[in-house]
Amino acid sequence: MQISYSLSDLESVAQSIKNELRHPIVALHGGLGMGKTTLVKSLIASLGSTDVISSPTFGLVHQYNTPNGPVFHMDLYRLEDAAELQNLGIDEYLYSGRPCFIEWPELLLDQIERISHHIRIFQIDEHHRKLEFS
Repeated sequence: MQISYSLSDLESVAQSIKNELRHPIVALHGGLGMGKTTLVKSLIASLGSTDVISSPTFGLVHQYNTPNGPVFHMDLYRLEDAAELQNLGIDEYLYSGRPCFIEWPELLLDQIERISHHIRIFQIDEHHRKLEFS
């Protein structure tokens, strides 16, 4: 699925993605400032969370509550190797059966390729993005 959108469209974009989810793991790809965290905020809200959602860049993993249980938001940008992933306890999150939204998933791609969706975000212009969801 491909979607072009602006910030004002995020709620409907998140709802469209939520309706297509078949796997609990969603890997987000895109450069710095492309809107990965902003999209994840909308996705977590679409799952019913009323928590205040922030970037997990320094905490690495944030947990949010939804009516159906916890969801996880990860930002692996600062990690350098698989050993750091293991120290983080990544397998507990990935195999929890709970939704996991992962920004900068490159260190995990071999591990999650068959059990995840991928969202690739491309900049159209300053206010518009194109999203590819698979």
